[in-house]
Amino acid sequence: MSENKRLVQETSFLSYEQIRASTMAGDKRMVFEAIKEATLKNAPKTDYELSLQLGFDNPNKIRPRRRELVKDGLVEEAGKRICSISTKKAITWKTVSHLDDNIFKEVDGFMVCSDTIPNKDRRWVNDVMWQRGYGYAGNWRWKKK
Repeated sequence: MSENKRLVQETSFLSYEQIRASTMAGDKRMVFEAIKEATLKNAPKTDYELSLQLGFDNPNKIRPRRRELVKDGLVEEAGKRICSISTKKAITWKTVSHLDDNIFKEVDGFMVCSDTIPNKDRRWVNDVMWQRGYGYAGNWRWKKK
């Protein structure tokens, strides 16, 4: 990696996910956490598998929350495979990484945020930079305090 380019650390992204998850209501958070756990194990699950893991006998119990997570941009399709429970081909789900590898780079002594970050995530970017010891300098630039 070049010296003038810094990448977002995995721990920063995990903090971001925790902040986003902490604002969710009970069932939605429970579904998100189950999908996140499966994603971290590189073993995405189907709705049916998720519902069984969460103690429901019907995938329709979790689908509305999973749909909300997709709409919120936190979960996306991971692929399709034969479900271990229904034995039918089904979509598997994973958490989404909103972070581009080139999100931050150093320019003239400032850390600059890529403009590829969706507006809904910009507040999080500011929080991460503050935690790293940077102060906001305007125009999506931060200076070390």
